[in-house]
Amino acid sequence: MGILLTIPILVAGFWFCHLHPPLRYKMHRAENQYLYLRSAQYGLCLFFASSIFLTILSNLDFVSKALNSWTIGYELLHIAIPARTYLEYNTALFILLCPFALAYLFPRVLPLLTGSTEAYKTSVIQKILKDSPLDSFLFDALINETQIMLSMSDKKVYVGFVLNMGEPNEHNGMDQEILLQPVLSGYRNSNLKVIFTTDYNLAQSNDQSRKLGIVLKQDNIVSATKFDNDLFNDIADTPVKDEISH
Repeated sequence: MGILLTIPILVAGFWFCHLHPPLRYKMHRAENQYLYLRSAQYGLCLFFASSIFLTILSNLDFVSKALNSWTIGYELLHIAIPARTYLEYNTALFILLCPFALAYLFPRVLPLLTGSTEAYKTSVIQKILKDSPLDSFLFDALINETQIMLSMSDKKVYVGFVLNMGEPNEHNGMDQEILLQPVLSGYRNSNLKVIFTTDYNLAQSNDQSRKLGIVLKQDNIVSATKFDNDLFNDIADTPVKDEISH
């Protein structure tokens, strides 16, 4: 009987964690034992919610009559749990299945209460990414369509707009790859000065089919900053100390 209750509680709790955005986007960070405990925590909450729900419903005459007359609970559970009444079988079946229904419904109802599922998803991801400055910076650039400059570990430099980021899943966070719409690209010379070699005029086109996209691994990004062309030119034209001394 204990196993019969424990397994559905854990599975329902894990399903809730998998479907609810604030929890799903954090699953990749959870260690095995922590994920197990979190699944148990939410599974127990769903189990108690189901028990309260059943207690309220059982006060209704037609529900009480159904629990005392339906044979489905007996047909499914009498082998595992012999010598019980129809009421006990149907009550046990309800408590076993209701957590799964709640685990499915809650993550779909909560975003609707905020007015917009997309806005809810965006706000959730923004909160989760606050602990990583780079993740937060790239996501804000994606949402606000900000032009940024990325310096890579191979000394290549890209200027452009973030078109997409990998969505967090149960294995990985958003720090996987990004899709960048390039405006300029180049490299850093031996003095780490940025030299632009390519101007992607197609990136300014309104024709979506002509726009380019470059996929970059986020692990290879050394630095990231907002890019303003006028400010960059002013800084680039400013002589460094060594040049002044000569």
